Amino acid sequence: MHNSDSRENKKMESPILEEFKKKLDIKYDLSSYKLQIKENDIDCRFEFDFHNIENKVLGEIFSGRILNPGQRKKLSTDCLKFLAYEKMVSKLFGEPKDFQKYIVVRDEKIETNLMKSKSWLSNCIRIFDIKIIRIKLTPEQEKILNDSEALQQKGNIKKSAL
Repeated sequence: MHNSDSRENKKMESPILEEFKKKLDIKYDLSSYKLQIKENDIDCRFEFDFHNIENKVLGEIFSGRILNPGQRKKLSTDCLKFLAYEKMVSKLFGEPKDFQKYIVVRDEKIETNLMKSKSWLSNCIRIFDIKIIRIKLTPEQEKILNDSEALQQKGNIKKSAL
């Protein structure tokens, strides 16, 4: 596995998603397929970590423990993606379509930061009703993610040194 590879993080999304469903008592399926809107002047593809269109649920998983500028940018992009999808679907149907929007995290500090800081990102999360849900992983799952994160950090350091 390459040092900056995120496959382990992607593999962990399944158990994280299952914990999320348990925590919110969700009985319906949440899939991670790509969505395409192609009608009139809209031609756009979206990919969410999970969604259920019938139940109007969109979600992203953030499995990191550190919120550095790169991760902040990724979360900002995720939030913009939620809002763009919601707006485009509303435009297609000619009426407001409000989705439940979730960012699932595993770290309490990140949960608190996203929900309570005075940053523009945190304010957008509150204003646009994006729910931050923290889930608890098993010690084994935590170890897998921590090891994967450490490997990615090493890979990123090597890349920046080049």
